[in-house]
Amino acid sequence: MKKQINPTIKAHLIRSAFYLLLLVTVCAIPFALAQSRGRGTAKRSVATPNAPANKDLSRATGPVILPGPASGVVGHGNGPTLPRTSQIPLASSGTIGGHIIPVPPPPGVPQVVLYDQYNNGSTVASLSSTFTDFPTFNADLADDFVVPGGETWNVQSIDADGVYFNGPGPAASFNVFFYADNGGLPGAQVFSATNQPFTQNSSTFTVNLASAAVLTAGTYWVEMQGNMTFSPNGEWGWTDRTVQSNSPAAWQNPGGGFGMCPTWTVKTICIPTAGGPDQVYRLNGTTVGGTPSPTPTGSPTPTPTSAPCSNYNTTTGTGTITTGDTDTGNHCDDCATSISFPFPVSVYAQTFNSANVASNGTLDLIGNAAPFTHGCQVLPNSFWNMAILPYQDDLRTDNLGFTGCAGFPGGNCGIFTSTTGTAPNRQFNIEWRVVHFSDTTAPANFEVVFYENDTTHFDIIYGATSDNGLDETSGVQASATGPATTFSCGTSTLTGGLKVTYSCQGAASPTPTPTGSPTGCQFRVLIAYADIAGQPNELRGQILAEPGVTAVDLFDAFSGTPTLGQLQQYNIVYAFSNNGWADATAMGNVLADYEDAGGVVVVSTFAWDNRGPWNLAGRWMTGGYTPYDSTSTTNFSTNTANITDPGHPLMQGVTSLTAFFRNGVTLTAGAASVAVWTDGPPAVAYKANSGHTAVGLNAYLGVVAEPFTGDWGRVIVNAGRWLLNCQGSPTPTPTGTPSPTPTPTCTAGWRIEPSMLNARAFASGATANGAFYVVTGFNGAYVPQTERFNGTTWANMAPIPTPHSQSRAAAVGNRVYVPGGFNSIQFTGPLNNMQIYDTTTDTWSQGMVLPAARSGVATAAFNGLVYAIGGYNPVGTGHTDVYIYDPVSNSYTTGAPMPVGQGNMPGVLLNGEIYVVGGGTAPGAQFAYNPTANTWRTIAPLPTTGGTCQAGGGFVQDNELWIVGCLGLPINQQVWIYNPGTNAWRAGPQYSASHEGGSATSLFNTRGFVAGGGAGGAATTTVESTGPCPTGTPTPTPTATPTPRHLRLHRHRHRCRSRCTRMVTKCTACKRWTSSGVGRPRVTSTSIATAC
Repeated sequence: MKKQINPTIKAHLIRSAFYLLLLVTVCAIPFALAQSRGRGTAKRSVATPNAPANKDLSRATGPVILPGPASGVVGHGNGPTLPRTSQIPLASSGTIGGHIIPVPPPPGVPQVVLYDQYNNGSTVASLSSTFTDFPTFNADLADDFVVPGGETWNVQSIDADGVYFNGPGPAASFNVFFYADNGGLPGAQVFSATNQPFTQNSSTFTVNLASAAVLTAGTYWVEMQGNMTFSPNGEWGWTDRTVQSNSPAAWQNPGGGFGMCPTWTVKTICIPTAGGPDQVYRLNGTTVGGTPSPTPTGSPTPTPTSAPCSNYNTTTGTGTITTGDTDTGNHCDDCATSISFPFPVSVYAQTFNSANVASNGTLDLIGNAAPFTHGCQVLPNSFWNMAILPYQDDLRTDNLGFTGCAGFPGGNCGIFTSTTGTAPNRQFNIEWRVVHFSDTTAPANFEVVFYENDTTHFDIIYGATSDNGLDETSGVQASATGPATTFSCGTSTLTGGLKVTYSCQGAASPTPTPTGSPTGCQFRVLIAYADIAGQPNELRGQILAEPGVTAVDLFDAFSGTPTLGQLQQYNIVYAFSNNGWADATAMGNVLADYEDAGGVVVVSTFAWDNRGPWNLAGRWMTGGYTPYDSTSTTNFSTNTANITDPGHPLMQGVTSLTAFFRNGVTLTAGAASVAVWTDGPPAVAYKANSGHTAVGLNAYLGVVAEPFTGDWGRVIVNAGRWLLNCQGSPTPTPTGTPSPTPTPTCTAGWRIEPSMLNARAFASGATANGAFYVVTGFNGAYVPQTERFNGTTWANMAPIPTPHSQSRAAAVGNRVYVPGGFNSIQFTGPLNNMQIYDTTTDTWSQGMVLPAARSGVATAAFNGLVYAIGGYNPVGTGHTDVYIYDPVSNSYTTGAPMPVGQGNMPGVLLNGEIYVVGGGTAPGAQFAYNPTANTWRTIAPLPTTGGTCQAGGGFVQDNELWIVGCLGLPINQQVWIYNPGTNAWRAGPQYSASHEGGSATSLFNTRGFVAGGGAGGAATTTVESTGPCPTGTPTPTPTATPTPRHLRLHRHRHRCRSRCTRMVTKCTACKRWTSSGVGRPRVTSTSIATAC
């Protein structure tokens, strides 16, 4: 629903909202104090409306879309439900703790997405239900949309994001109504479908209409309403959307139970606590004239590379912005301005002499759209027609004295152009100088460049931006229905100096400037805060600015408690309180569980203040984890700490630590401090417990303390660098005197590689012709792009004819073979294709189809033959067949069947046997196939629940089998290593980011690669690799300086674990360290070196 307010009105509304909020706060403080939810001191506290309970928990280092049924994986969980909090219906759910809004997959053909508001979801849902037992509380909720002129829509299904609250659900059925528009509110009803069955996938509720709603051009309203019995099932709420398109949503309570809004009224007037003006939904169906026919199931033909710019590939390099010297006149909020090109410009093979530049970071070749958005906007998108999106967000170019504009030439924001060079070799530059609407101190600078002598490509160059693209979308689309190419979608990849070249498919891409491969650890950080004063944005910014940090997400721990699975999507969890925890005991328990599982926990004030419910409880406080004892003593005065151990890893690069709100805490037994406040209490301390270490900061660093001074964000990230062994130099001892560290026998762990160009999960990977190839996959739709990694950079290659998920690839010579797969959008599910990619000619062809359609087959190559083993058809029903494809004769034979049917598992060749392990249904596969003898044998099962590992991949390293990418398992249970000599599994080193569904794996350049996949099976661009162990074992220098025993034990155990997980030979000393508990034998550095 389109924002229809000018800048002055928008600013006025924001100011008005602030004054109203301040008034609410003043009124609420006495009540809060009486309820013991405030501090009860002179400390400032400002209440704000429901803060996001869980901001994008699934974000990885690339755009994220959670998997739905079209991904082909087994099982889908239900969405969130909120417990009973009232004995009568409520109009709003309140904050939905931990609510992640998934993007539903595209509808099945011939349906297309007709209208899409499935974005910008809030953490609140508004009531839209009938009640059999409380009929006077029946409530209607509707949102509007526009059918464009000249079109007729046949609406066949509706997807709506929602939640059960005040009870567990489910609804008995749903009603769907369409209304004509009546002056910005719903008018006459034009369509009715009552008591309709529905499906639920996570928080997506879908109703397929028995008869389509036929709508001609005009404005309409749609209502999605759950039919409930309040006792015991509760209510159904439709998720509020923070962005408005067209008119705001409308609500009514005709029966009068709520005593308000008996007729249609703007929702936010009826429900002031609503999470936004609109609703999250999508309409699907057909338009008059039909839709493009789906790809036939016969033999696909390769996509011609000579097509005249049907889409774009991207490559990256470095570049510098050319300062614009001509003002386009674009100085506004949410507007577009026409400009003329000095020479004809070609985009998607269409020639243009003019375009519209939009203040929100878009260049419109067709149309003049200027919508404001936030986060990842999946392309193609109905907001725009043909458009280039260098940095789409909610931006502004007007000059009202904004601080963020001061650094630009002349101190002005705006959009400026320049022309350099002479005909016929001119270059036309369009430069944006903008600030963010939400923070006018935060500038962004970027530029689109066209070339007169080359119409096959254009460049986008980035200067300094405040968030490196973390909240923006970058790409190009030919129309609202595609095709489109996305480079960045809600990820911090748009860094200063980056040049992204968009080249027509089939045209030669300019050679990118080589970039080095990242090294060391990368961190995803979660801030769990119980603080109704607001989000800790200053600290979040400090953490984001630290090298290696790829994401910092927020969880409102005042409104809910995160699960262990949610925490394990992150490398570091930082928790603090200013108000009461939603459940102090549950919060302490889950922090302890997370630390036990290898996560890094950092906690700060007021978690040790025992005067109220902000005091942390549970196992983390009682089980020996916390470095501080709780106290009722407060130290509320500005103080700068003495760094007493500057050589400690926590203090690396830390120059000052200052805070006002502190407690008079004391150290627990075994804890050690590295910084102390000058008035006595410790400022920074750590405590080792059962092999893991927690860090405590005696300082409140929330919004009430802003602005604060000191390198607090660095301390938090240093905790990860230290405890995850990511430092580039030896670990100092806590006494301040560094001790020589033994040279490890193997570089353990994973390293981040350059990111792919396309986000995906459930993809295929293979090494051929000196490169690592990643093929197809799923990101809410099936990914057609083939990508090639040469060890330095990624490049898009010819797209696969039939994109899909859940296949595995194998290489024979310079060709990559991809049997089967899953595609339920263009097809019915499992596929029978044998798609073949020639890496030499960059072309695809179709081999003889499989004897039967299969998804999730285990695939391996041996002696020039391709083995396709098992697989699902339908999903969840595993098969035992072994199909053996001969590329020379283009024919199949069959091998001995696998002992038990299975699917969604890898096949890995090791020592002349194909290992088939895991899968999506219990019990998982645990077999090795000898293709020479045509026999099977059973091996030890994976040490996971049921021996499963769905949608994973595998490779061989150091003569051992590695299985990675297990869907549905926490990050510390996604890597497993099998030693064929001992027939035993062990947990492998944890990678930097979750790769659930990371089935695109291969051994490349002696390193094992995993590409894509993410938390919960999300599609990401993240790529990591792990290297082999060297053959020699250097003799380390003995430790010269004594080290306190508790730290010595922790460090030796960490080194020993790192070595043992990578060593083929047994290590008795390491076995003692990794298998025993507290009180394990003391092992010196010399004995470690000798044994390992």
